[in-house]
Amino acid sequence: MANYPNLVAGAKGLLGDCINILSEINPAYVIVGGWSPLLLSSGVIRHPGTHDVDLLFSDGLVLKILPLYSCRKVKEPSPYLSADLV
Repeated sequence: MANYPNLVAGAKGLLGDCINILSEINPAYVIVGGWSPLLLSSGVIRHPGTHDVDLLFSDGLVLKILPLYSCRKVKEPSPYLSADLV
């Protein structure tokens, strides 16, 4: 598990990890939710404050990927928790 100097760096790391993992299996998806303003902006804007990653897949499945620190009671080997919202 990576260590980040602050929450913003950790949130960006979580987003990067999600994109890297998805690029290996190449599903049709979009990033939705709090990351949208930052990713769609052509200018420099502040981090939107989100700490999770919301993904919408072409089949309608929505996943929320949460950093482990927000799921203190989870006993999984992964540093992330995937929560199926549909």
